[in-house]
Amino acid sequence: MQKSLQLLCLICVLALIVAAARIFPRLPADSQPYVKKKYAGWNGVLRGWISSEWSCDGSFVRWLNACAAGFEKRHEGVYLEFTEVDAAAMADLTDSGIRPPELELFSPGVQVDAAQLLPLDAQASLNCGSDRALPVAMGGYIWVYNRALCDSAPSFDDLDALTLLPDGGGRSFSAAAVALLSRHAEDGEEIELPDLGLDLGLPAMAEAGAELTRSEDALTDFINGKLPWLIVSQAELARLIRLRDAGRGPDWACAGTGEVACGDQLLLLGVVDQADEAGAEREALAAEFAAYLLSEDCQKRLADIGGFAVTDVQLYSSYSAYAPMEALLRSRSLAVPDAFSEHSPGDAASIVREFLQGDLDAEAALLRLGLEIEGYESPT
Repeated sequence: MQKSLQLLCLICVLALIVAAARIFPRLPADSQPYVKKKYAGWNGVLRGWISSEWSCDGSFVRWLNACAAGFEKRHEGVYLEFTEVDAAAMADLTDSGIRPPELELFSPGVQVDAAQLLPLDAQASLNCGSDRALPVAMGGYIWVYNRALCDSAPSFDDLDALTLLPDGGGRSFSAAAVALLSRHAEDGEEIELPDLGLDLGLPAMAEAGAELTRSEDALTDFINGKLPWLIVSQAELARLIRLRDAGRGPDWACAGTGEVACGDQLLLLGVVDQADEAGAEREALAAEFAAYLLSEDCQKRLADIGGFAVTDVQLYSSYSAYAPMEALLRSRSLAVPDAFSEHSPGDAASIVREFLQGDLDAEAALLRLGLEIEGYESPT
């Protein structure tokens, strides 16, 4: 019986070898000729340039690659390749001396020529002032406070000094979010901003001379119990979560205040105008990938990296430490920098001080920081 089974297996193997020998010569050795025929000589690689100056947390790259893999499965022979480039290359594609990419990925504050990008039909729920820069992912800011040192985030009365995380890498809100659109009230009376009535989601400073300091050690000082509260992005929040899961760090909680939330940690996508008829197919695929990043599947994947959706998809349940920040971003109007603002953020702390002291009005302060409020129209 055993010999019969062995003989049968041998016959099956021989039959498979004969069949493979007949089939394999008929199969293409390389799918590229078929891809090139379909796409007019193109090798099938969609190239994306990622700005090295972007302010988003690096984990967004992992999310981008995961979404790219799903897109490639839908388009046989098409591959996405992402390369980090400096600001000079992003600013002037046509004079770089090399073939421009199909996609540009950047954050507000990075100088990108909007004229070199195509209008996009895909629209996120968040608008950054242009149809040529599509928000595809975002981070945010929120208060964290030490429960052992205070009961909640600072109130209007007790915030007379605050240590802030340093500005840099395109981030301008670490100082500005504290008090930019808040107003000091003489004799303790709260003053509403004319036609705005918002405070970027954060309490007002207690007095015009309130201390604003920035420190590289701000997060460390909060962790060590030297600061009662701090404004953090999702990157710093992720570190606090890791410490808590390891049984370390302070007993902390999140708090969101005000009517407006703020976020400059946006990942923006632009489709580059190839400026020739042969590039039309690549442009169409790049635009399709942009829309794909807004799909429910891709937006839900942002939960894997602690990011936030730019669509109406809800990512976090109530038990998640990211839930308060998501609720803040979803329930308030959102203040974001314009995608192609020519205004430099400059020294955000100085702008805040000038505003609090009455040397800048709200509109001028917004202009200096390159901000716009989603759904807000400047008063005439």
